[in-house]
Amino acid sequence: MRRDRLALAALLGLAVLFAAGLALVARERYARGDGYPAGSSFRTDPLGTKALHDALLEIEGLRVARHVGPATDLRGGEGTVVLLLEVSDRLGTADPVLVRAVEAVGLAGGRIVVTLARSQRSWFEDEDDEDPKESEKKREDERAEQGAREPQASFAPPLSARWGFAARPCPSEPHATIAAVPIATEESSGDLPWRGGDCLADLTPAWRSLYRLGAHPVVAERSLGRGSIVLLTGGYVLSNEGLLFDRRPAVLSRLIGTDARTILFEESHHGVRRRAGIVALLGRYRMRGALAAAAILLGLWGWWAGSPLVPAAGGAETEPRSGKEASLGLVSLLRRGVPPKRLMETCLEEWRRAFARARPAAAAALARLPPPGEDIPAAYRRAREAVNPNGGDDDR
Repeated sequence: MRRDRLALAALLGLAVLFAAGLALVARERYARGDGYPAGSSFRTDPLGTKALHDALLEIEGLRVARHVGPATDLRGGEGTVVLLLEVSDRLGTADPVLVRAVEAVGLAGGRIVVTLARSQRSWFEDEDDEDPKESEKKREDERAEQGAREPQASFAPPLSARWGFAARPCPSEPHATIAAVPIATEESSGDLPWRGGDCLADLTPAWRSLYRLGAHPVVAERSLGRGSIVLLTGGYVLSNEGLLFDRRPAVLSRLIGTDARTILFEESHHGVRRRAGIVALLGRYRMRGALAAAAILLGLWGWWAGSPLVPAAGGAETEPRSGKEASLGLVSLLRRGVPPKRLMETCLEEWRRAFARARPAAAAALARLPPPGEDIPAAYRRAREAVNPNGGDDDR
């Protein structure tokens, strides 16, 4: 039983160590943040924006938060900046509720900073530029295919049609070995480090170009109600890598705005959403300790059910015990209490006492026997013949 308890305790210990190892691996993975998409403020590698998030947290009087809830919880007005980073043009079709919530912040006086995800083809490839008509035809075919796959959302236009712009591959002017291309601005806020992305085209009159790659705009701004939208085709200047190697405080201040009081990193479009599950409710009402106590009690109950703490009453041993037989105890007792020379004499005396009442004649016959001497087997045969003169066994 003790061995079973030790085995069960070892099994429980290994299970606890295994769970702790999994928790440590998951914690290290999420600490690096490489499990999040590019542009996420949870990501710490060059493609993330956690450095920008943590730097803004150091500014006194500025509230910085991540939006991971439903789109209906996204609210703000004047002084609110929403960072919608690394988004696809299809976001308007895939999640129109979120797009309308972001636009509501801008209409109320907020500022929307949007960086577009890179297209599959980069600006430094050596392929010839496609014909604009063929490129537009391909986009229309993609939109029609997406509408056929998602008929319930086909009525919602993409971001480009909703806001009045088009994103097309830039011409192959810079060389691929250049780390970041400084782009001159049309204002006095300094140049912008640009490391690839599309160029803006077919801008409506509401847009105003801020940065250009040659003759092609890559950053533009437009008004939206009482607020504004800033559109970047590449988010390198906001990324961790950009803040490390090509820091531009004046550019960041121009893009985000100087009157910002609340900055929201929108993370729900990256798939990071807060869901009110059982674990979340337990954490909200501080019941994780009770859950841990219940798990411990459940483990103790399993231990008790598998190996009782007390043996069963009156039960025989289920497993044979190795050791000496019970008859050897009587032999050992006789050897310690009766000398070998007096063994037969002691037996005759005990027999006479046993037969004194039940068989007086047998007791008298045993009393008439000569001394047993040293030949114990012969003395035993004489005693047996005296008790049973007719032969046979006497089981009495």
